[in-house]
Amino acid sequence: MLHLPSLSALQNLPRWLAQRFTPFARKRAITTREQLARFLDDNSAYIAQKCAYSYCHARMGKLAYDALREPYFQNKMEVCRWEGYAVILSDLVLSTAFWFQECLGAKTPATKEFEKLYRDVLALHPVPPHRKDWHERQQTFDRRIAVALKTRPLSVKQTASVGGKALLDLVPMGQIFKDNDKDIFLSTVRLCQMNANDDLRRRCNPQQIWTEDA
Repeated sequence: MLHLPSLSALQNLPRWLAQRFTPFARKRAITTREQLARFLDDNSAYIAQKCAYSYCHARMGKLAYDALREPYFQNKMEVCRWEGYAVILSDLVLSTAFWFQECLGAKTPATKEFEKLYRDVLALHPVPPHRKDWHERQQTFDRRIAVALKTRPLSVKQTASVGGKALLDLVPMGQIFKDNDKDIFLSTVRLCQMNANDDLRRRCNPQQIWTEDA
């Protein structure tokens, strides 16, 4: 899973920035299902952690550094980043399905192919300690995509609202703060997902991936 750069890794910051931001980044085309899975994995982890940690730092200021040393808060954030990863991944796989649907029309892969993609990305990492498995999340995604692909495609803004709300619920901050900050938090998640979706559309040709994997 992608991690944000630590203070002890400042020497790697230029490389990290180059990997993350265009036009400095040299981003290869996504031509295989494995590359697509890695793209979804990286972006889901990045968005979940960036939004959750940035919000805590913004709300707590310098106290955030002390809080992150507390075992209780560390455990809460660990659950937040993993569960947030799973819900943001759900958004991104759904947006990917809409992109495939737009390009392939009647030849769009069956719903079960995207269900399997979601499971395969989750399987790139060991199940986190607070869970026995991802069965519940997988079932939730199955229901979500089964309905979504039969109706009018959702915008990234609409799709991201689901993961954004779920991620905000997971952040270990007082509810009064989260209620007040909901709109700006969701806007940040939407912007991150829009950037990921734009990147996907620039780099990924669904016809090439589906023809190769079919």
